[in-house]
Amino acid sequence: MDQNTQRDLEVLDALLAAIDRRSEVMAAIADSDDTEAAVAVIAQLLDVDEIPATAVANLQWRRFTRGERARIARQRQELLRTTGDGD
Repeated sequence: MDQNTQRDLEVLDALLAAIDRRSEVMAAIADSDDTEAAVAVIAQLLDVDEIPATAVANLQWRRFTRGERARIARQRQELLRTTGDGD
């Protein structure tokens, strides 16, 4: 799997984890002094690096719906399927 695909999967996994742990993520963001601090807390909370944590911090509220979560999960599965690394 190439690096770009791996990074995309890391971001999608972080988004799914954030949606599943939305209460913790939203509390972490609300309790942060600024965006940089929020990204750092998200990275620690979800055990990811800065790029996926930034993607989580940039999520819009509408992305926390069940339908959006299902869409992200499908996108992840499709990416895995196209690389031959089916989950």
